[in-house]
Amino acid sequence: MHRLDKVTDELPPAERLAAQHQRIVDYVRSAELAMDRYDRGAVEQVLGELMAYADRHFELEEHFMAQAGYPMAEAHTQVHRHFRRELDDYLQRWRQGENVGKKLLHDVQIWLHQHIEQDDRDYLPYLERLERTESGWFNRTVGRLFGGNHGSPTAGS
Repeated sequence: MHRLDKVTDELPPAERLAAQHQRIVDYVRSAELAMDRYDRGAVEQVLGELMAYADRHFELEEHFMAQAGYPMAEAHTQVHRHFRRELDDYLQRWRQGENVGKKLLHDVQIWLHQHIEQDDRDYLPYLERLERTESGWFNRTVGRLFGGNHGSPTAGS
């Protein structure tokens, strides 16, 4: 687990996902640096790490969408799956010696920007509503840390 993941585990869902988006951008930058050094082994390693991290991020994002009752969750999940298949294809071509690194990173950057700015923004209101509800992030976290239902208006009465 990356250090940033440990730090962000207790953040509200929207902030946690935003931190993970930044980590994905960091992976892309690392892959670019490795490509600039013509280090195929490092590029492949970073791309593998990027894919594994993206899988964990998608899983968490899909979990939050389900919790929040986002009505387009299934369509959003299909977008994730399509992107993952594209990443798999690029990595396979890279491993076969095809020089697709720059194209892959370009496509990832465009996809990530569009996905965050459009698709992810669509479910943000649902996440924010989830965070404000009694069963939301704050009360679950307080309950997990201290036990009981400390965040409800009737707690302690």
